[in-house]
Amino acid sequence: MIRGSHSTAAIVATRLALVAIAAGGLVVAVVARRGSDAPAAVAASARPSFVCPMHPEVTSSSPGDCPICRMALAPIANTATAEPAALQLATVSKELRAFDAVSRVKRFGLAQEMRFAAWAESPTAGIAVLYKDQAMLLVPGEEGQFWSLSTPGSGIAVRVGDEPPEPWDGSTVRVRFHAAPRVTLPANGTGSVKFATRERKDLVIREGAVLRSPEGPYVLVATNDRHTLTKRRIEIGSIMYGYASVLSGLKEDEWVIALHAFPLDSARRLGWRASQ
Repeated sequence: MIRGSHSTAAIVATRLALVAIAAGGLVVAVVARRGSDAPAAVAASARPSFVCPMHPEVTSSSPGDCPICRMALAPIANTATAEPAALQLATVSKELRAFDAVSRVKRFGLAQEMRFAAWAESPTAGIAVLYKDQAMLLVPGEEGQFWSLSTPGSGIAVRVGDEPPEPWDGSTVRVRFHAAPRVTLPANGTGSVKFATRERKDLVIREGAVLRSPEGPYVLVATNDRHTLTKRRIEIGSIMYGYASVLSGLKEDEWVIALHAFPLDSARRLGWRASQ
């Protein structure tokens, strides 16, 4: 009997030990799970939860005001997932009928002074920053002059390189130039480079018609009766004398909103149906 009771006690003790081990493993698993979920919880709390109704590029993980327009940030869940492409006007106010309220896409002739910011990479080569439309006017091998800010005096003879222009940002490119034979550029010299003036006749719109966003510039294209204003992305080049050169996105004789473009675009983005 004594031996049997000892056996029974041993079996019970063994089972209790196994239960304890299993429970310990469960606790460890839960702790590990919670630990692994912690970074995800932190990441979730850091996600943007608020956005500016006027400037969707402005977001925040907490309530606040837009640093651009000072409007209160709205919860992202309450904002539209896709903004309307067009604004419908039931009636057209006299301000939109004014001669300068819209800008006709047209050809505009002007003289382009080909002087650009530049710097010397080495004694024999340098880089100039140009708008895309300006770079298209240059010809490989074309002669010009580099003017250094550090060593004022006469210009240094250079020529446009054969290398293709390199993108710098959304509207500008880097163009390489090389020193003429038997001359050198100042080490790390900054200044400007100048080439022959050009006569241009580009497709242009008024500068005030161009709206900006993180995705790039756009305009509000107006129908002839001014009742429908549609957002359209465009590509622009240099801006001169109040006109922006249009590289793509518009055709000649189309109309774009030039005055009150920002408030009208704000109404479109909010999905308003304007009465004026």
